[in-house]
Parts: sequence; C-alpha cells; structure tokens
Amino acid sequence: CYGENGPGTPLRITHQDMADAGFPSADFGTHTSTGVLSDGRVAVSFYDAWRTNLMLVTCKADSFQLQLLDGEAEAEASIPDTDAGRWSSLAVDPSTGRLGVAYHDATLGALKYITSRDGTQTPIIVDDGGNAGHHVGLSATLAFEARPGFSESLPRIAYIDSTGRKIQFARQSVYG
Repeated sequence: CYGENGPGTPLRITHQDMADAGFPSADFGTHTSTGVLSDGRVAVSFYDAWRTNLMLVTCKADSFQLQLLDGEAEAEASIPDTDAGRWSSLAVDPSTGRLGVAYHDATLGALKYITSRDGTQTPIIVDDGGNAGHHVGLSATLAFEARPGFSESLPRIAYIDSTGRKIQFARQSVYG
C-alpha cells in the first residue's frame, strides 16, 4: 500500500478514516499482524483498543477497506460488550489464499480463530480455558500446514495459557 502521493509514501489510516468507515475510535492499531493475500492485497489484523474489537484492514495501491471481524458493532445494541482481538496473528493459507486470524477474546478468556468460508466470517472458540478466570490465547501465533493432495491447509496455533503458566499448541485435524 502507499499513500496519496504515490509509491514510496506511507499510507496512513487516521481517526477520521476510521470514523468515515463507521468505526469511530480514539485508540486503534495495537496487536497488529500482516499478510499478503493471493490477489496481492496487503492485510493487517489489529486490535481497536477504544472499541475493544478485532479489525481487519486490506489495501491495494492507495485504497483500503476496514472491516470488523469480532467484537461489538456500534449499530447492534443487542450485542453485549465484548473485548476481542488482542494478540492477533494473521496468516494466509498457501493452498487457498484465504486468510485466518487467531486471537485472544478477553471477555471469554478464550483463544479464538476466524476465517472466511463462503464469504461468511464466523469466529470459533479453539480453547475456552476450561473455567472462569482461566485466560488462554495470549500471544497467539498462527501458521498453516500444507497437506499435499488436499485443497486447503490446516491451521496450527501456538499460544500462552496464562493461568496454567504454559505454552499450548492447537491444531485442526481433518476431522475438525
């Protein structure tokens, strides 16, 4: 991505840009992770600390698109206040070009994973921590393991279990 003055200039996303896209925020852009999609767009997942949401920005050339991945949408008052998106780790499946993001949901104390299937993005809980007050998913790192002969790779996530004081490893099998 590049800024309005052409290649070699930085693209800056300001508070006003966030507000214009429907996400008014005063503190955004922490816990970032970057990847390049199969069509050449740059994708960045980040934590919007003011609204406590997981966000995604994709950009190509000098244009960008902001998207809420998980958290509270301002227009949806029925959604309870959530805190999701810290320690986001974005990776692109080398087989499909589809992106995935692993992250910590502080409201649930859980490790979550989100990817797009048929244009729908639905977060899933990978590890719920087992009990209240048990926080897992901190410092999540996502990678994909290619499977020769198969159409998509399987996600692998390393993360911290803060209550158990250990590093955990989650992997999706062909069965889920």
